[in-house]
Amino acid sequence: MPGKKALRLQDLEAEFEMQAPTVKNTAPLTADDVLDRLALSIKRKQEADDDIETCKSILAQMRADGLVGDDLIHPAITLSWQVRKTWVYSPAVKQAQQLEQATGDATQRTSEGWTARRPKPQELD
Repeated sequence: MPGKKALRLQDLEAEFEMQAPTVKNTAPLTADDVLDRLALSIKRKQEADDDIETCKSILAQMRADGLVGDDLIHPAITLSWQVRKTWVYSPAVKQAQQLEQATGDATQRTSEGWTARRPKPQELD
């Protein structure tokens, strides 16, 4: 009987095959298969993010011109204008942070996960 991890990988492969709008492949799923799909999805996401930012920019200009208010309601989405404030600290505060890191008084959090980036042209060769 295969181990739990092997069964989980089989489940993931089956799910991947069901979602992939491509011709069914009888070869085992490879990391390259997943990376190809991931790269395409990241490209599509970036294009969508760019389009979203363009739309928000246009709506912000329309708001500034008085053409729309602070709340926009559409059947698929509701947008509300928000103002956020952030703090910018002096070098003295930065030094205090470094001191707390060095003395161990600061708390460090660690997270992990995949990070995707576009390859540099020399990496493609």
